[in-house]
Amino acid sequence: MLGGLLPASLPALSVLLGDFSSPSAANLAAAFGVSRSTAHRWISTDRAPRAVLTALYLAAPRYGGREAAQAVAHAQEGQRLAQSLADALKRENAQVRRELSRVLALGDFGAANEPTLTDVPLRLTSAS
Repeated sequence: MLGGLLPASLPALSVLLGDFSSPSAANLAAAFGVSRSTAHRWISTDRAPRAVLTALYLAAPRYGGREAAQAVAHAQEGQRLAQSLADALKRENAQVRRELSRVLALGDFGAANEPTLTDVPLRLTSAS
């Protein structure tokens, strides 16, 4: 199911809550946006809706949820760093292009040590 992301059957609620240091009914209710009485009923019967069990399963450290979340966070941070580097390189490139345009606009007036051979007309004299 879902490419092996979820097992065919999920662990019991008490097992999943044990991975989170057995939170109180109030904490569970706040996390899932339900009333305290609903969360207390889930804990006392050791049953919860599959969506709740799935969310707990995916977040539970025992089942790799924390490592996957850390991997995603690292990938996102790497993406932000790469984007920052690309932006910095774009700014530097624009600055270099502006400077090059300024230098080229100064004109080409030749250099003091430029060869003048091409400027002198070539005259052939015949020895007769």
